[in-house]
Amino acid sequence: MRLADRWTVVAFDPRGYSRSLLDGETGDQRVEVQSEDAHRLIELVSPDGGPVAVFGSSSSAVVALDLLSRHPERLARVIAHEPPMVELLPDPEPGRKLFAAVRDSYRRDGVEAALATMTEGLMGPEADRPAEGGPRAVAAEPSPREAEAFRRMRANLPVFLEHVLCPFSSYVPDLEALGRRAEADHRRRAGVPQPAHGDSGCPAGGQGRRQARGVPRWTHRFHRGS
Repeated sequence: MRLADRWTVVAFDPRGYSRSLLDGETGDQRVEVQSEDAHRLIELVSPDGGPVAVFGSSSSAVVALDLLSRHPERLARVIAHEPPMVELLPDPEPGRKLFAAVRDSYRRDGVEAALATMTEGLMGPEADRPAEGGPRAVAAEPSPREAEAFRRMRANLPVFLEHVLCPFSSYVPDLEALGRRAEADHRRRAGVPQPAHGDSGCPAGGQGRRQARGVPRWTHRFHRGS
């Protein structure tokens, strides 16, 4: 079954990608701007105010979380797949250095060098190297539709590497707002009455940065030399 068989499904290109071209030169992109782009699209395709489900992967997962913190009333469900938010790691410095190195590799030697730097930093220097005498994986032939999608994704890499990777990976979400939404969802599933307005049930002040209730810690180990 396809999602479109039962729901209205909308996929769109963020600013600067594929068919969402920008007027003038492309500058560093901002999470909150793309989040409001998504919100305006939701208002357009669902004008009755009904809640929608949102899926975002990588940098779009960062946008999805920002959208949830700003407009929780419009979202019934958010799937944020692998948002690269290094500031939530116990030690964000290795991630900052890696993504800065990826951007530097792109500026100096191009897309292929940047991807190699990214792969080695995330997976180690032996990544994508089969064991001696071991079998090599054979990729399935993509369909024409998949091939066109891969072509567009590859064409977007210069914008991603130069203008999205570092600004989006350094984004810090509003964990208190996300925690309030997680708490509300938990109460609803448990059949517990919602608290009065203003009683969020979440830590106040700066404590909410990494400890908002219902929001997990992210962990990742970056490899030395990246």
